[in-house]
Amino acid sequence: MKKFFLFIVLGVWMPLLASGQMSKELHTTAMECWELADYACAEIYLRDLVKLEKETEQLADYCLKLGSILSETGDSKEAFKMFKMALKMNPQSAETYVKRGELYSSMGNNKKALADFDKALEIDPGYAPALSHKAELLVENTN
Repeated sequence: MKKFFLFIVLGVWMPLLASGQMSKELHTTAMECWELADYACAEIYLRDLVKLEKETEQLADYCLKLGSILSETGDSKEAFKMFKMALKMNPQSAETYVKRGELYSSMGNNKKALADFDKALEIDPGYAPALSHKAELLVENTN
């Protein structure tokens, strides 16, 4: 019986504990890379975290960060996927709508960009990035 119990503890619980520890280490490294603006490094760790994370709020944050990196590096298709996933996990993220709006704007889709900036402002009427991007877009399109 003791051997069976030991087998259960080592075979079932230890990998779960190890994966939790691994997630913490990945998170720490990803956030260190992010803070240092080493986005190539952050991307590597964020991709792993997106696969491992189960908690929706944290997953939404990882997807937002990864989408932002992918948007900056020109991988628009993957960036849109990450923003979509982030919004699925956290539909009240004004920041995600702004980031996606920026991507739409950079691709020339001003109608969708404006809709995303408006959605961000619906969520948070005083959100400065949404206000400034919307104003910039409107000024660009009135000249």
